Amino acid sequence: MGTSNKISGIADDSKPNAGRIYDYFLGGDHNFEVDRIQGEKLKQFVPMVPKITRLICWFLGEAVRRLLSEGYTQFLDFASGLPVQDHIHQIAPQGTKVIYSDIDPITVAYANEIIGENPDVVYMQCGNA
Repeated sequence: MGTSNKISGIADDSKPNAGRIYDYFLGGDHNFEVDRIQGEKLKQFVPMVPKITRLICWFLGEAVRRLLSEGYTQFLDFASGLPVQDHIHQIAPQGTKVIYSDIDPITVAYANEIIGENPDVVYMQCGNA
């Protein structure tokens, strides 16, 4: 598990990152060893965190599917994390407009690399109020 060389320059792989830990809990491969170690430490205090993480991901997907069936074509997602496991732009048909946001600059930079040149998706950093 780990990230590609193209992505690895964005983040310091010696420091854990919340977005990558979230990806680890979802069973993704956009994380580093340091994230997996930190994730395991977190599980010692909150054993249900991987299940809660998967539940949140499932809920987002289900909400998007239901809203799409009602004709919605624009979505705004705050505190998005890494868009890798059934995120809105992966569920919605082409042409659906999606704005993701996160407060963490590393997560935002990494997410923009993952999304690439998708004209329907914008991922932006929110300010710290």
